[in-house]
Amino acid sequence: MPELGMRMAQRMEQRMEQRLVFHPGDDDIERFHTPGEEYQISQLEVLNQIVKILERGEYYDPIHFDIEINRNIFGHPLEAGLAHFGSDITKIMQSYHASERAAKRLLAALSVDGEKDDLPGKIANSWTTLLTSRHYKKRTQKQTLLNEIEFLKQKTTHLDRALELLTTAADQPTRALLDTTHQRLNNYTETDTRIIPFTSQTAQPFIRAVQTPLTPEQAEALYTECVETLYTLDRELRVPRSVERIAQHIREQGLPALIDSPLPAPIQATISSIGCSPETESQFKKLAATSSFRQGREIKRNIYAALATLDQEPESEQIIEHLLTHTTNVKKLQKILTSLQHVVSDPSFNYPYELDSQDAILRNIQVHLVDKSLSRLNLSPKTLETYLDRHPTDQRIASIGKIFTTLATYSHQEHNIPLMGELLTAELEGTYWKYKFTHDKAKEQLKCIGGKPVTWGDPVRNVRVVGELDALRAHISSIQSMLPKMRQIYTEH
Repeated sequence: MPELGMRMAQRMEQRMEQRLVFHPGDDDIERFHTPGEEYQISQLEVLNQIVKILERGEYYDPIHFDIEINRNIFGHPLEAGLAHFGSDITKIMQSYHASERAAKRLLAALSVDGEKDDLPGKIANSWTTLLTSRHYKKRTQKQTLLNEIEFLKQKTTHLDRALELLTTAADQPTRALLDTTHQRLNNYTETDTRIIPFTSQTAQPFIRAVQTPLTPEQAEALYTECVETLYTLDRELRVPRSVERIAQHIREQGLPALIDSPLPAPIQATISSIGCSPETESQFKKLAATSSFRQGREIKRNIYAALATLDQEPESEQIIEHLLTHTTNVKKLQKILTSLQHVVSDPSFNYPYELDSQDAILRNIQVHLVDKSLSRLNLSPKTLETYLDRHPTDQRIASIGKIFTTLATYSHQEHNIPLMGELLTAELEGTYWKYKFTHDKAKEQLKCIGGKPVTWGDPVRNVRVVGELDALRAHISSIQSMLPKMRQIYTEH
């Protein structure tokens, strides 16, 4: 043990020396870049060349500077893909009547960190589009836009997405939506910048679907009720056609009809897409008015995902009408819908219209989940009930169950079916950590530890073993001596 630290340090030094010897340098092998990376790199190269002109003090007048911009664009190997970029830079310079000092500031706003996903070309294109908008005609308005771009550039890594959203908002005839968009973007930079690309992706179709000018209150509600509520219910946009449904509802029935509903906007849009009758929709709103629904974020998510799945089925309207007629509890409705979500697409499934009890409907749907392969696992009634309750909402149990039920159908896995049943039972009972050290095969595997396999089943403990103080100091000293080399290799490669 005393020599442990020294030996580890020596091995790390040897490996580092071997890496330095055998690692090819940048001159020996060309790095690979995707087409998108090459496009970004080429734009940054052009910007750097233009900035160097200013640094050398070669700015004479705007006309000469425009010529230098074009010369750098057309002298680049990817000139065909950079022509629009150069044109946008020129338009920005002309719009601000850029002096040498102003040109430096404008180019600094366009430049981005090479490690970020922003494309200078997208930023420049959105910027020029905004400058042609009716809302940025005055000199003071253009200056305000520049200040906003500089602020967003400092606060977020998604400047191009933010400007795309502003460009769409600027198409509105009034400033209400544009001002609200500025405010929401500023708020997102202080709270959670991850919502900015989500907002850009979802809000733009919503804005394009608006048919009439929005009031400040409606513009605020578009973000709070539509965008942010959708972010809460479906952050990764896994629900099919989530954005399209809301945009379609806004286009056909108007934004006020969506934001004034007591139901969350994504759920309201899905119900409208299904085509439920006014009576059915009214029953749904009564259930949504309960405290369980208002305070249950997970309930809303599950109901929304299930309704979106039903929207793709031909009998969705009849199924929901039957459910709401015989369901009085929103939690039970959520269980039925989430279970139904997993079986409604099965050709062998027939919805039980003949049942008039919510418990009977739920049980009928859950029994359909117990296919032949699950029955072969010979789960106890209590374990089976636990599986049926957790399967719709527990992604881990659903994944494990899918693996075992698939394997149980293979003839060459028949001898492992009892083992699969034991594993699933242990996972459902929360005792898998103990089971994996006590089953028969585990005992055989642990014989090599000296006849004390029980100790391996103890709760995991983190134990740090160190040698003598001198060995530890030598280890630390060796790491410190290698640190500059390690940093250099990390920055280069």
